[in-house]
Amino acid sequence: MARYDIAIVGGGIYGCSVAKHLSEKSDKSICVIEKEYHVGSHQSGRNSGVLTPGIVLDFEKNPRMGHFAEKGLRDIQEYCHENNIHYKDYGLLVVAKNDEEERRLEEIRDRKTQHGIEKQLLTESELAEKEPHIDGRAALFAPESGAVDSLPIVHSLASEAMGNGVDFFLGYNVNSVDNESNPINIETDKGDIKSSYLVNTTGAHATKLAREMGVVENQYQALPLRGQYYELKPDKRDLINTDVYPTPRPDRIEDVGIHFTRRPDNKVIIGPTGMIALGPEAYGKTEVNFEKIVETLSSSNFWKFMGSKEAMKSAWENANMVYSKSKFVSECQRLLPGVKESDLVESYVGIINYLIDDNGKQIKDPVFEYGERSAHILMVLPGVTSSISIGDYMADEILQRY
Repeated sequence: MARYDIAIVGGGIYGCSVAKHLSEKSDKSICVIEKEYHVGSHQSGRNSGVLTPGIVLDFEKNPRMGHFAEKGLRDIQEYCHENNIHYKDYGLLVVAKNDEEERRLEEIRDRKTQHGIEKQLLTESELAEKEPHIDGRAALFAPESGAVDSLPIVHSLASEAMGNGVDFFLGYNVNSVDNESNPINIETDKGDIKSSYLVNTTGAHATKLAREMGVVENQYQALPLRGQYYELKPDKRDLINTDVYPTPRPDRIEDVGIHFTRRPDNKVIIGPTGMIALGPEAYGKTEVNFEKIVETLSSSNFWKFMGSKEAMKSAWENANMVYSKSKFVSECQRLLPGVKESDLVESYVGIINYLIDDNGKQIKDPVFEYGERSAHILMVLPGVTSSISIGDYMADEILQRY
């Protein structure tokens, strides 16, 4: 029976980042337990790859998110540079279509940054120079943003952790955790693993595990969203040069909208849609996890969240785009009027999570919860961008509490 000082459950980018930083800062025995046979198999490997300081996010209301977004961008860029991970700093444009959206961009530009992130307000002609095929009145430009393939980052973090002595149990599905035993007993389908301390980095399953361990009750509800991505055919990739986003809507839904991402391999990814997923890993349109559906539908947090006009409208619009390519293309044409249905092919599917509080509101700050012998990462935003800085931060917090 294996025994460790610290067991990390979840082998995504956050689990690997925490493992890497913990193994550098201490001589504790550490393991990572991952149910898949590869690290980064879910959210960490199924995302747009945009690295952004989150310039459209309100950091005055969410200061911790602002810190991790802006510092995170600098940290992950430095990590990619030091480890020869291919990174493209095309920059990011948030495009305004009318007077109201232009005023909103001016407000976003004037928000204070914590780490000196540059923001430039571009005129219509300046926008046209950068993106001649995009239709907009103005744009906010973040030149430090870019895109990366996140899987090489996950693999690099895991490799460093292994080099520091961290054991990886791949293909080990956690069935239950006995938080009352000392040490904690982690029952997997391939045998038990014991640990003095547990770190929960299970992404879509993090809230459930934290609840089962008695660390949280019903104050949080995870809501998985299924995001379908498309991509431009190779002969149409010159329609987009950078990363292009619409101006966010001024409602309570943190929906960045359909956006365009030029990835390091020069593919142009478009999406995602945001239909409520029928399970935390239900990637197919017809895949259903009945246990998760029952959990979601029985949550008062969910029904309070869906009770707003904005949430219902967003859910309806995104569901339509999932099942109708023509509706998806119509949404794309708001910013890229020259794109046609025949220019797009389906790409991959990703699942992200909203974290809903007991008032039915979406939580936009990072959420970390701690038990007597456990730490839980329940919410991070922006996800990949913040992974290095939050992994470093969590390692310090865990070692202080160990």
